[in-house]
Amino acid sequence: MLSDVYALYGAVGAGSIVAGELMLPVNKKSKMRKRTRRSHLALRPVALMACPQCGRAKLSHLACGNCGYVNAHTTIKVGGEES
Repeated sequence: MLSDVYALYGAVGAGSIVAGELMLPVNKKSKMRKRTRRSHLALRPVALMACPQCGRAKLSHLACGNCGYVNAHTTIKVGGEES
């Protein structure tokens, strides 16, 4: 195994990698530090609202997938079949 390390990284000298010093963390991360770091990775619920025109659920600030309603002045044509 040590010969494999020498083959990969060259001869052991000043500043070279020595067997046993292969990229390991210096100290163990505590559970609290790990969980605090990951706190912003939590999934947030999707904000759905009822479409005022047809009543189906839609994402706010986006067009309704069923009827194409955006706001009182804008409606998008929703196509049926695509070829």
